[in-house]
Amino acid sequence: MDNKLLKIKKKDSEELKLIKEKEKIYKKIEKHKAWLENKLSNKTKQNFSKIIFKNMDLTKVDFSFTSLVGAEFHNCILNKNCFINSDLSACSFFSSPIENATFHSVVLIDVDFSNSIINDSSFKNCTMADVDFSGGNFKKCIFRDCQISNSNFCGSELYDINFLENNLKKVFFSSAKLTSVAFWRCNIEESFFSNTCFQSCFFKQTVLKKTNFWKAVLIDTSFRNSELPLDPNITRFNSVDKNFCQHMMYMAWKTMQVCSDPEIKTFFESNNDFNKIAKDFEETNLFREIKDAVYPSEIKTTPEKGNSK
Repeated sequence: MDNKLLKIKKKDSEELKLIKEKEKIYKKIEKHKAWLENKLSNKTKQNFSKIIFKNMDLTKVDFSFTSLVGAEFHNCILNKNCFINSDLSACSFFSSPIENATFHSVVLIDVDFSNSIINDSSFKNCTMADVDFSGGNFKKCIFRDCQISNSNFCGSELYDINFLENNLKKVFFSSAKLTSVAFWRCNIEESFFSNTCFQSCFFKQTVLKKTNFWKAVLIDTSFRNSELPLDPNITRFNSVDKNFCQHMMYMAWKTMQVCSDPEIKTFFESNNDFNKIAKDFEETNLFREIKDAVYPSEIKTTPEKGNSK
């Protein structure tokens, strides 16, 4: 038998094997659907751990209340899927487009979403650690009440995304592009926005600690009623919006006036340029317009000219 015929037979055998594997997976999906609909016994509950989904149409498949630990999705159609109370640890969605998906109360640890397209999807009350979103494209997604740590959005593009009441620690957005992205009442700590481009974004009632904005570009971006980091040795800013820099320095300058730490007071008191910029900012129209909304009332501002008694 010549080599060409052997190759054809081998290819046919591999294709037949894939078809049989798909049929087996689809049967498991049907059994899981029946379990969800009829609340059958745990004996009929399906486990999808370490299964490889390849070239499959998984539209509207409900993966709720099951385990997908170590599962892989390759070139699959994922549309209107539900992942509720599921464990997706060590799962891979590499380069897989995801549309209208629901991730609620899901464990997402060491998950690979790199280079994926995720649109119109929601992540609610999820535990997310060591998740790779790098190089991804996100549109109209919501992250709410999530614990996100040691995760990577580097080089991703995010458009019309809402982060609501999340805790983000050691999350990397370096070299990402954020457009119309909102951070509402979030706690952001030890995270990196270096070389990140912000456009029409805002941080509202958000606390930022030990956060790095080095060489970030902020266009039409607001930090309204947010608690910004004050320690210049921890938080770095360069080439960012002028008003934001002035706001940061003004807050630091005002805080210094009531600060009891002698080292911090010495740093600011000895920096004449810093003090001059902060004082000049207090005289601008921008400061007068936003001081009541942005600056905490407990930090007293100096009287405006003409109003002092």
